[in-house]
Amino acid sequence: MVYGGTKFKNELIQSYRRTRLLRTMRDAGYAVEISTTAVDAIEAEVAAKVKGTKCNDPHIIALLAAAKCALLCSLDKESFPFIKNRALYPKGSPKVRIYTSPRNANLLKKVPVNQLRILFEG
Repeated sequence: MVYGGTKFKNELIQSYRRTRLLRTMRDAGYAVEISTTAVDAIEAEVAAKVKGTKCNDPHIIALLAAAKCALLCSLDKESFPFIKNRALYPKGSPKVRIYTSPRNANLLKKVPVNQLRILFEG
């Protein structure tokens, strides 16, 4: 799991259970924080691109872009057209796929935690 950005963190801390879960995952090495500065900068660009639309999750798109994350786990169907719109991402961002249920299990890949740490160091 990746997390980061001012808005995303503010949404997380509104729920004690989510905060506790995130802390547990981070301590176990299963959650990686992405630079708030990087996420916020991309979020500003995305927000400008989606101004006047129904997109209310530019921070999620920014987090995916900053982390170069290719998989989103979500049930928010209203956001899917925006999440899949490659024009909202910086060049070089991977194509994002969306996991909504076990029928999307083919999207999951087992990756050793050490390999993930290497990706996000530096």
